[in-house]
Amino acid sequence: MRKKNSAYKILFSLFVFLTALFLLSCTQSLPEIRYSNMTVIFDYRDNDSLPDSRLSVFVESISDVRRYESINIVNNQNGFTWDVSQLIRVRSAEKMYAGNTNLKVPAGEMIPTGEYKIVYANADLEEVVSKGKLEYDSVFYETKASDIPDLMTQKKGLRYITIYDKSDKMIYYGERNAQLSDNRKIWNRYSNASYFHEIWILPDKSVICRMPKQMVVPS
Repeated sequence: MRKKNSAYKILFSLFVFLTALFLLSCTQSLPEIRYSNMTVIFDYRDNDSLPDSRLSVFVESISDVRRYESINIVNNQNGFTWDVSQLIRVRSAEKMYAGNTNLKVPAGEMIPTGEYKIVYANADLEEVVSKGKLEYDSVFYETKASDIPDLMTQKKGLRYITIYDKSDKMIYYGERNAQLSDNRKIWNRYSNASYFHEIWILPDKSVICRMPKQMVVPS
């Protein structure tokens, strides 16, 4: 009888251990999000045309972003919906981000403001829900590239630059300072540079303006 009791105790302990291990592994696979960020990006082809627009949505993730499979984004006011399986995953220092930078609306429509529901699903189809809120000035839809520097300066916007090589690989992103103020200085610092975009960003990051492509042609 004692031998049976001992055997039962061993089996029960093993069952508890395996159950705890299973629950722990399930808990670790659940997606966890710290916060979400929403930005409207205005792309300019040239100085005289009005911009194209797209929505960028990213979350900072606590769990491993490599396990994220898809994202569903819904505007709570008008029901605009995006189902995205092409995710951009970024690891920066100890932080991880996942999202998409190319969410479009039908031609003639503006990206809606207001509250958004953001649902991320991982490889096990387990979901985590986040909320986002987007507020921005629609004046950018009617502003040409040539007028953006004045408008952004009024709004205390910040000026950056992205520099690319001939294979379209980004080789620099950062503040456009005195050392990168013209083509010659850009080429002196990055001899493999092919072209660049000037970037204007509002302090609250609600709007990013990507200015027309400029070739790096040292004079």
